[in-house]
Amino acid sequence: VDAFTSSPLKGNPAVVLLLDEEKDQECLQAMAQEFNLLTCYVTKVTTLKASKTPRYNLRWFAPASEVELMSSKDVTDYKPNMDEIRKWPGRGVAITGLAPPESEFDFFTRLFSPNFGIDEASPRGGILRLNVDTDIQSVLIAGEAVTVMEDSFVA
Repeated sequence: VDAFTSSPLKGNPAVVLLLDEEKDQECLQAMAQEFNLLTCYVTKVTTLKASKTPRYNLRWFAPASEVELMSSKDVTDYKPNMDEIRKWPGRGVAITGLAPPESEFDFFTRLFSPNFGIDEASPRGGILRLNVDTDIQSVLIAGEAVTVMEDSFVA
């Protein structure tokens, strides 16, 4: 999927897998390594009685490890050492965290990938809308996406 865009080959490329049941971390990591791309696993969980909206667990894995979210303070305070990041064997560093309640934004993401000419930007761009619902402790994610390939994972 090219997420957060209405045009193919724009936005953020990712694999999105809809799972019938939770899988263990080893299995999820192996699949992300197979695709060699950021992989999002979506698993429906039991709907809360107080809400008619179904709830989903989301887990994100890069090819090397699970991607966990940090706080907005950590994100905004982060001061990258570009010379050190250039030495790393990976493609770069992305950090994401929830914004404080007084912010006009719901979250912050920063990407540093100097070996690919991206000191701190996304040349593809993208639009993402989030709504944090503290009553049911969930985050509603909205944005356009373009399916660029569809298939089944059979393993």
